[in-house]
Amino acid sequence: MRATNATVLAAALALLLAAVGISHPAIRAALLGNWNFTKSVERDNSIYYRLKVRLTYKGEPQNFDIVVGCNVKQTNYMDG
Repeated sequence: MRATNATVLAAALALLLAAVGISHPAIRAALLGNWNFTKSVERDNSIYYRLKVRLTYKGEPQNFDIVVGCNVKQTNYMDG
């Protein structure tokens, strides 16, 4: 009788954990074979800006080339 109760309790716990686990999108995707971890992809249709700076700091040349792309795809992932 004790073994039967323990088996039923273990089965109920396993079903509860499976139900909770399958409700999370990343776990559901991994278990069901959907390996797409992107949440969304957005297109930003703007302009690129570039800043080039050359200077000397404490006798050493410093070169900066910064490009900001405003016409790019922004990919958002499910984990953050």
